[in-house]
Amino acid sequence: MWQPKKLSEEAEAALHDLYGFLVNYWGLTLHEQPHREMCAVIQKAEEDDAKPYTMLVVPRSTYKTSIVRGALVWKQLRQIYLYGNVYHRIVLASATLALGETSLRVIERQLRYNKKLAADYGKLWLNDRKAEMSSKDPEGLILAPRLQAGELASVAEPSFWVASIRRISTGFHADEAFVDDLNNKENTATDSQLKKAQEYFELLKPIVEPKDRGGKRTRLVLTCTPWRDADVRGTILRVEEERKLSDPEYVSPWNVIVHSAYNDDGTAYFPDKLSLQVLEEYRETMSVDLFSSNYLCDPVGSSGFVSEDQIIFKSRDLFPPLKTIRATVDPNQHKEAKALGCYAAIGVSGYDRFANLYFPYITGSRSWSSTDFINELFLLEEEYPDIPILIEDEHMTYLEHSLKLEEAVRSSEGQRRHLRIQWIPGGRNESKYDKWQKVQPRFRTGRIIFAEEIDPKIKAEIREELVRGQAARFKDFLDMIAMAEIGIRPKVAKDGQMVDQTAKLEGSRKIVPGLPTMAQLVPGIERMFR
Repeated sequence: MWQPKKLSEEAEAALHDLYGFLVNYWGLTLHEQPHREMCAVIQKAEEDDAKPYTMLVVPRSTYKTSIVRGALVWKQLRQIYLYGNVYHRIVLASATLALGETSLRVIERQLRYNKKLAADYGKLWLNDRKAEMSSKDPEGLILAPRLQAGELASVAEPSFWVASIRRISTGFHADEAFVDDLNNKENTATDSQLKKAQEYFELLKPIVEPKDRGGKRTRLVLTCTPWRDADVRGTILRVEEERKLSDPEYVSPWNVIVHSAYNDDGTAYFPDKLSLQVLEEYRETMSVDLFSSNYLCDPVGSSGFVSEDQIIFKSRDLFPPLKTIRATVDPNQHKEAKALGCYAAIGVSGYDRFANLYFPYITGSRSWSSTDFINELFLLEEEYPDIPILIEDEHMTYLEHSLKLEEAVRSSEGQRRHLRIQWIPGGRNESKYDKWQKVQPRFRTGRIIFAEEIDPKIKAEIREELVRGQAARFKDFLDMIAMAEIGIRPKVAKDGQMVDQTAKLEGSRKIVPGLPTMAQLVPGIERMFR
């Protein structure tokens, strides 16, 4: 007959400290940030009967699945040593059978070979051929204390068993569930697949008992990668929000962590593994939707304006001759933009004879000082002489005076320096969303083209802002691109030549007599666009 082992102080304390258990007994190398918070939310759900559900929406590679695997054994040990229950059952549910079986193998190895775990909590794995008792069961794993205590006719399921979308044992039951990445990229590709995954999650509910043998409410741990707004995770969060709105006194049973790979201040959430440098590399090489789901923990959903295959990059050598060339600028020098970490975005664009919009040059930075920013404008003027520079007039107050002073300083060196700033009305009755929407048809028809030579970090930011739209963290390049389209819209005459519209900008604070033709530009610039 099995008798519970008398625990040491360390082992007893670990039953009340998941983080300590995982470090000292499970063998994980955890960090205060972000793992302490992740462990705390699982432990809170374990200890609070009113909020028994946990949802972890954290970036890939932050050990969320490894933490929960260890937490499942910790939960079983709590049942055994705190509540005297050796018949607790946990189902491991996931999108695929392979993922659940992988978790089962990890748990099995720990039960069999973790010497410290066995020394302090007693034998957890049993393989007694003589007595015909084995923790290895065709349907999962059975803990040694349960085998030694004797089976109950009312408990047919193993201590741990596996289910997936394609395999769910409706005759089986459990006292709690670990739902690991139920949604993936494949099963969220269509509405019918989304519905199938949601139906599977609903099927889990009657399989998991409303209360365990000790009378505690069913516990549920859900780890998620967000793929669509309507995936299982998104549906749960939306329903909970609706319940709160309809009943202010409603208390959600969910303990939720939703965190991207970036903190609000722009630092890394898990700097020891997902440093800013690593994230930038991922961001430059991964598609926007993959990076957004796996590291921003925020699906693109329907909030974007452009699909990734509609964003075209070509070598400058392949650009046709361009006219109506100008720069558009979205500054970030005011205090609020600096505090938010916005980009200062600068782009040069022009139209070909078919009114397709090309961007041969785009740059930007979050860290430019006012001096750096103004210097960038003068460098731009050196590279693209005498082109108009369009800036929304809401930025005029803090820029115009500084620009005039800098022009005077630079002109005193013997050559007059002048930036052809064109202050563009901000469109106070038109939202940024409306401005972005005007750009959308051009991308859909492949009529906006960027230079392949643009810095990779800037290209990554452009892709993210265009694809994620309103969901993007920054929207500065999107604003700059929209300004290029609506700031000066070319008019094509009957003979196919474009008519200069610069002087017709209504409400401008300065009217520029006319934009230069390609023949008027410096020879080096003209050759670049041939």
